[in-house]
Amino acid sequence: MLFEEHITYLSVLEDGRAVRRSVAELFDAERFPRISIASFVASPDYLFKRLGAFTHLRMVLGEEENAQSFTALDSDGEIALIRSIPDESIKERIISQAWQFRAMPPKCHLHSKIYLLEGEGVAKVMVGSANLSRSAFEGKQFEELLVFTDPQVVTHYQERFETIWQTGVEWLTPASIKRLKKVELHAAESHIQSVEESVVVADQVRVGQMEGGVVITPEFHAEVFQGKVEHLRRNHEGLDEKTAELEGSSAQTLELQQQIKRQSELLSQITKKQKGQTVLKSPQEIGRIKEALLQTLSITNKKSEAFMELRPNLVWSRSASDFYLQHGEQLLPYITPPIDTEKLSEQLGRMERFIRSYSRFTNAKNRENEKKIFEAILITFASPLMWMLRGVLSEERGRE
Repeated sequence: MLFEEHITYLSVLEDGRAVRRSVAELFDAERFPRISIASFVASPDYLFKRLGAFTHLRMVLGEEENAQSFTALDSDGEIALIRSIPDESIKERIISQAWQFRAMPPKCHLHSKIYLLEGEGVAKVMVGSANLSRSAFEGKQFEELLVFTDPQVVTHYQERFETIWQTGVEWLTPASIKRLKKVELHAAESHIQSVEESVVVADQVRVGQMEGGVVITPEFHAEVFQGKVEHLRRNHEGLDEKTAELEGSSAQTLELQQQIKRQSELLSQITKKQKGQTVLKSPQEIGRIKEALLQTLSITNKKSEAFMELRPNLVWSRSASDFYLQHGEQLLPYITPPIDTEKLSEQLGRMERFIRSYSRFTNAKNRENEKKIFEAILITFASPLMWMLRGVLSEERGRE
């Protein structure tokens, strides 16, 4: 088309009327200097760029990955946020608690997108689908935003936000705020002997000094890590849950690696190079490799044996008298819920009665039938390990 019709990606409905509003008009810090936000996810860079003029800010994040980055042992998440602080003014607002951040606690989720703006005698609330990100408010992404100035609606969302806020947990702890005071946001005059002596994040690194960057020393990293350890110490009852969470994340990562590997292999099989470009093979060419495609789709063929190496093995440690998940040379604890011995005894008793009644009324004392029943029961018990048996067979036969 010579003239492309203008598309409105961010649809704004204000008090029941469709209007056009710029991002600056939506987030008018001069008229509404205080803002409260509940968002599933938020971009730190976009937050500081677009909301830097607000004197007071309260934000609750819902995305688990963002929330966990500040309770995990890895200090990179916290330091990344510090790195994105653009100036001393915002840094001081965070230190003084004029700007506050919270996240949802474990097993509690937030998917709301609420923007509550308040000023002297005025207030409005914006709700919809848009997270606080550049792609949502300024990108080619279809989003809906409802703006209300009606006092009753505003009051409803003020109460709603307070409920969410009280449910949240501190994102930046007092210890984190204390550390933030030590950070030099603009270290143009900070001299060091060598880059190796410090962990440096800077826009430009010159001989002997940093320009326009943030200097993070190893001691600072150590303090952040110690703070994470102390957080776990105060919440030690969640250590088993944390271990299980990491184990689950590891399994998900392995599964994702397998999916990517398989998709890559499939793509390489159905495409070819033609005049320097990647194109799809013809239906006839694809038909000739049908068997190879089926083997790839089965995952456990010879060409995909790396998949089996990625999967954890359940191993028994004689020294510890316990099961472990083996990832290469690394052993991770195999977390299982505690066994209720009385309940297990009851279930085994039911199984025994079932076998006896089956033997008495059905198989007419046929020993072969009785053995088949026992085999079925044993297979049920062994089902968690069936993937290991399939792995052995796939190595022998090349496919499932």
